[in-house]
Amino acid sequence: MCITGMGWTTALGDGLEEVWQHLMSGRSGVRALPGDGGPPAPAAALLADGGPTEPPSKRQISLAVTTASAALRNAGCPAGDVGTLVLGSSLGPHLDDAAETSPHALTATVAEQLGVARSASVSTACSSGADAVLAGAALLTAGEAERCLCGGIDLLTQGKLLGHQALGTLSASGTVRPFDTDRDGTLFGEGAGFLLLETRAAATARGARVLGELRGWGASNDGTGPTAPDETGAGAVLAVRRALSRAGAAPRDIAVINAHGTGTRANDTAEAACYSTVFGPGPDAAPAVGGGPPARAGTAPGDGDRPAAPAGPAGDEGRRQGARGAGSAPVVFATKPAFGHTLGATGALEVIALLLALRHRAVPPLPHTRTVMPELTLPLAAGRPREVTGSLGISLTLGFGGFNTCLLVEGAA
Repeated sequence: MCITGMGWTTALGDGLEEVWQHLMSGRSGVRALPGDGGPPAPAAALLADGGPTEPPSKRQISLAVTTASAALRNAGCPAGDVGTLVLGSSLGPHLDDAAETSPHALTATVAEQLGVARSASVSTACSSGADAVLAGAALLTAGEAERCLCGGIDLLTQGKLLGHQALGTLSASGTVRPFDTDRDGTLFGEGAGFLLLETRAAATARGARVLGELRGWGASNDGTGPTAPDETGAGAVLAVRRALSRAGAAPRDIAVINAHGTGTRANDTAEAACYSTVFGPGPDAAPAVGGGPPARAGTAPGDGDRPAAPAGPAGDEGRRQGARGAGSAPVVFATKPAFGHTLGATGALEVIALLLALRHRAVPPLPHTRTVMPELTLPLAAGRPREVTGSLGISLTLGFGGFNTCLLVEGAA
């Protein structure tokens, strides 16, 4: 499946390259929320509009239309040429909006405003955005469409904040520290991300620029409980292995992993176990961008001046094979320290970030991760950017209810 268009709206902005540079510099969109005289309000990554000034359902429709339109412009494709819109969201506005509107009706409204004939909605908690991409790929594979506009969206509402405060998932320190031994929870954000998927024949027929390919996908369900993941990582392992199998790829072919990386104790434990099982202990050989020793378990690079991204891609043959270099292991990064946990939008946003990492051959830093948990045996972009030396990457999401989804992409040659 060809990826020919991308668009996102994040707490750091909405330009693809602009936001990427912010990520590479370690910038975060997380800010303290204004208090109301009660208990201290948590921090969050709100969009530039400053938060809700209109009913949540109306705001969600507006954000979806704006971001999806950006993806279509990026693709140079009219909305009328898109067969189906697939939109994922966790609970959307439904905890807080008095309007009795179903998620399917909201998605249909977005499609109508865009001018797309058909629509489908997906709600699998924090895997919703990734599952929207997976569903679009399945439609294309089945011959149901030549093009699908797929994305995820979520807004931060009071109901969601109160729910996660009750669950104890929010960070008391006000920072998201994925895979740190002292991680203490996550922080939430708002956002939307959309990708245009096309069959190879459809993309070729209109002379589309190909930004990357969706080579494989896999999903599973833990069935462990309503919120907690299976900390053995077994469900996530199944999703990753299914994606590898569909792509005809081996673990050694994967150069980079955009992790779910929420910074909660349970999620990071499950992810680390998954990566250890699938990829093995592996040498921590991915160098820091600009030189210097790699970060190993129990350590992190210093916080000096951040070096620039590496110049120049590897050879064409290495890119085609997805080779990441003999004896190296895939480098792990995450975007939640910058975007916050955007719930149903996170899977779509993370695929876009993964494609940009493959394009620039580098991953952004985890600015707050200091001491890497020993259970994570792969190289982590703790403290500073890291190089990417191959062309294949995966994005993994772990949603409430045990929804695990892995997407495997190849960067453009």
